[in-house]
Amino acid sequence: MPGDALRDLDWKALARTDRLYVKRYEEETNLKAYLMVDVSGSMNFAGGDLMTKFRYASCIAAALAFLMLRQRDAVGLVLFRDGLVSFVPPRSVSSHLNVLLRELTAATPGAETSMAPAFHDLAERLSRRGLVIILSDFLDDADEVLTGLRHFRHRGHEVLALQILDPRE
Repeated sequence: MPGDALRDLDWKALARTDRLYVKRYEEETNLKAYLMVDVSGSMNFAGGDLMTKFRYASCIAAALAFLMLRQRDAVGLVLFRDGLVSFVPPRSVSSHLNVLLRELTAATPGAETSMAPAFHDLAERLSRRGLVIILSDFLDDADEVLTGLRHFRHRGHEVLALQILDPRE
């Protein structure tokens, strides 16, 4: 094809078939992802549903962990309220999903939220850049939350925030 690099041509296929074939590559990533799940008291709200906001967040975290581990990306778990409650370092083996699920199942939401200390603590703890996915209702002081999120960005992390809300709140 015009514009393709010569190094990407499949020369053996050209010799066999007398047609040009371009090799295509699938990029491999070594992503380190950290799933931060809010276990503060406000996440215990269930509204009229059977599931609390924490259970919804746990299901989303479990699904994301499953998908990332299928891609052989390393996934860790951080539970937080007014600080870090639990930290499971990222691993990329499929059996790590059981560890993450056990940790999520054992967690109980309670106490007050102060996200900024948890965000700052984790940002300083992480030595290598990665993806930080935060699952929370973000019912905290907006300026403090933004300061904590900026700390992640300053340290080179990608940040994805998923807000879990109930319409009855």
